[in-house]
Amino acid sequence: MKFASAALASVMPLLLSMPVSAQDKKEPEPATYKVEFNLRDGAQPGAARRYTMILEGKSRGTFRVGNRVPVATQSQDAGKPAVVNIQFSYVDVGVNIGCEVREAAGGQIGVRANLDISSVVPPDKATGQPAGGRPAIGQLNVNIDTLVSPGKPAVVASIDDPVGMRKFDVEVTATRMNQ
Repeated sequence: MKFASAALASVMPLLLSMPVSAQDKKEPEPATYKVEFNLRDGAQPGAARRYTMILEGKSRGTFRVGNRVPVATQSQDAGKPAVVNIQFSYVDVGVNIGCEVREAAGGQIGVRANLDISSVVPPDKATGQPAGGRPAIGQLNVNIDTLVSPGKPAVVASIDDPVGMRKFDVEVTATRMNQ
């Protein structure tokens, strides 16, 4: 027993001085970001739609909020002019946001996003019917690739809609959640 204790005592300082293996080292935690989008409609001061997502650095997040609007299509049978086949296709309307974030130089955060905002255009006031008998879809698409300061709101796009005569501002706030 004395021999085993003496052997262990002589080896112990060597074991303690050995470097820790790569398997025992902890990998750094991946960067996690909170990204907030505020969509302000100039026609409704003070009103904003807000969308928030949590992303790991270099990953992609997507929001899809809205409705599927049926649009009737018709075709006539060439051999039978009185026969009309009505079919429906569907159009997604609402807000779609795709976003990626990355760490950038100088402590800034890179934000790349695609925002697609669409709605059914209201019917003609005189007739009460949609233009051409089918619903018209108004669409606004914004692609951004910018740098923002962490935790500080930044207006990254401001759009005047020539069809709806409205103004939209897109504000982004990106914050790193872990250090």
